[in-house]
Amino acid sequence: IAKSSQEISKFATVALVDVDSEEIQVYVKYFDITRIPSTIFFFNAHHMKMDSG
Repeated sequence: IAKSSQEISKFATVALVDVDSEEIQVYVKYFDITRIPSTIFFFNAHHMKMDSG
């Protein structure tokens, strides 16, 4: 996804985050990030759950 950030820059933003950082541990717990790497989608400032199975 990071490699395609230039192509999608008109309609999306890509942010790479260090999940071991103390500053974001509350979000790691809130979004239940258990697999690294993980992708979280937001639409109008709300996170979206996707069922890809």
